[in-house]
Amino acid sequence: MLLGTVSKNYPGGNIEFLKREGNAIYLKQEIRDSGEWWFYWNFCAEGFEGEEIEFKFIDGEVIGLWGPSVSYDSVTWEYSLDKSAYGRDSFKYNFGKDENKVYFSFSFPYQISDFERFSEMNKNSLEIISLGKTNKGREFKLYGFGNENAEKNIVFTCRNHACESSASYVLEGLLEYLLKAEKSEYRFFAAPFMDIDGVEDGDQGKARIPHDHNRDYTENPIHETTRMLMDYFNDKNIYIGIDLHAPWKWGERNDYPFFVQSKKTLENIKLLSGIFSEITKSDSNKIMYLPCYDIEPDTDWNLSTNSTASSYFCKKNAVLGLTIEIPYAGNDDIKYSQSKLREFGKDLGNALYEFLEKDENIKK
Repeated sequence: MLLGTVSKNYPGGNIEFLKREGNAIYLKQEIRDSGEWWFYWNFCAEGFEGEEIEFKFIDGEVIGLWGPSVSYDSVTWEYSLDKSAYGRDSFKYNFGKDENKVYFSFSFPYQISDFERFSEMNKNSLEIISLGKTNKGREFKLYGFGNENAEKNIVFTCRNHACESSASYVLEGLLEYLLKAEKSEYRFFAAPFMDIDGVEDGDQGKARIPHDHNRDYTENPIHETTRMLMDYFNDKNIYIGIDLHAPWKWGERNDYPFFVQSKKTLENIKLLSGIFSEITKSDSNKIMYLPCYDIEPDTDWNLSTNSTASSYFCKKNAVLGLTIEIPYAGNDDIKYSQSKLREFGKDLGNALYEFLEKDENIKK
């Protein structure tokens, strides 16, 4: 029997190794400074060549509909296991004789290095704006493109909750579409990693004590990246603000993309919703957006008293302040892939483009 290891010592890693009994390895996700149970995990298994190993999680059901995502380089990920190989709290993996290192995660991770590959491919179009450094020394960056003199700024934020990586793939696709579109009257900004330290450290990032980044859009933010973003836009107009998230682990509306509606910009949200729905239902092989899964204002956890990024956009008098939730893995009808998530982002860009074309219908 080989003496394999389970590790988390790389960007996004999150796991606690408990013990090994025969070919079973017992694990649990690290909650860290979150004030409630959460489900994100990401680890590397190394040195198990030729063995069949069962990975068992002892702290809740943390394996989704399509099993763990699997990678051999920590860049390309897919839900590749046969359904017979996994349940909600365990999975088995047969390591090939040449498979020295394999990565497993709850979802498709997306790290700084992933966005840097995208930004390098678009370096002639993207302006990198450094807003400062975090307490851990990481540079917090904003990316801008479009008309520098435009009065209408469109802002995208992502990863206000560190583990919600499916949203990052959608953001990338959205930006790719808009970088190719001609919209000379707008200036676009993207903050791809609001909780940049949490993303790289592999934190849950949800329900941090005393509060997480997406409850930090207050007069006195406690997280430095929230403060830096708000300081930058203090004297700037925000015409549209969209914050990208991933929802609860799975089940019911959480298996489908949905809008988190804000009362103040509800009419314009519904305008974008209709456009987006028409675009995505044109191809059953793509991720579809169905408005029936949207969550209305002051329903369940969508409270207008929350100090979220979308509420901040609304306070800045944006014509559209919106949160969009993108599931981690899909549903019974469609298994998500990295490319499908990026394509969904392009569809969102297409819908936003059409929304802006209907400027006369946008309620100011």
